[in-house]
Amino acid sequence: MGESDLLGQLREKAAELPAAGPPEVLQAQQRALQALATVEAALRVDPTLAAEDRCGDLDVLSEVLRQLRPLARQVQVEMERRRLASQPGTERQIARLGRTGPLALDELDELSQHAITVADRIANAAQPDWNTPERFRERSARLLPSPAMLEDIAAQLRYAVRASLELPYPDPEAVRLAALADQITLTTQRRRARCGGPGCDRDLDHAPTGRPRRYCGAACRQRARRAARTATQAPADDRAEDALQARLATLPPDTRPLPSVAAYDDLLQRRPRAR
Repeated sequence: MGESDLLGQLREKAAELPAAGPPEVLQAQQRALQALATVEAALRVDPTLAAEDRCGDLDVLSEVLRQLRPLARQVQVEMERRRLASQPGTERQIARLGRTGPLALDELDELSQHAITVADRIANAAQPDWNTPERFRERSARLLPSPAMLEDIAAQLRYAVRASLELPYPDPEAVRLAALADQITLTTQRRRARCGGPGCDRDLDHAPTGRPRRYCGAACRQRARRAARTATQAPADDRAEDALQARLATLPPDTRPLPSVAAYDDLLQRRPRAR
């Protein structure tokens, strides 16, 4: 989907919000229009924000704007219910409103504020130098297929030429395709790595650019940190134990006589036995 199509969808969803109603609804509409203006300015700076590999936040903003319309309608109904509840003899009119959402006001406020947050995130991601060779290379690297997809392609190539390679004199094209499959496999192995978590051997898919991953998830990252803390604490505990033993070795020997237990033995012998 192109830049104009995305902007058109965002404009339509922002225009669907009620232009009249309670102040809370009007505030939500103003925030939606503010978010739309922020995104339009960001796209003028960097049109590649609407590209397939970078439009994630634009899709999020589109969904947020879509949810604002029914939520604004719930707020209108809830505010009407509160107005009628403050007047006597309006029970029948309140019943006609049906079920209302008492939390719709807070939800509308949070969601409209989230629209501004997402729009600011899109604006911060804009790159004024989007048309430089370096940026084009970065985009090209991001658009490369994943290692899993490349492995599937290599497996399909091997399967496709297997029957041809089994003949005594295979066609050179079959040999070339088999070599290409091996080259693809080698490329994926270079891009893959193992998770650094203790006891985890899952494969990691590294992006061609950016900081490479070290763990497959938060659980493995936490286990690795605990193991590192344990490894650093163990030498310190050993040093403390050695220092204690050295201190004890310098103390003079204890020459005090051992206490006698003869008085306790005599007392036990004098106690009358239970019948």
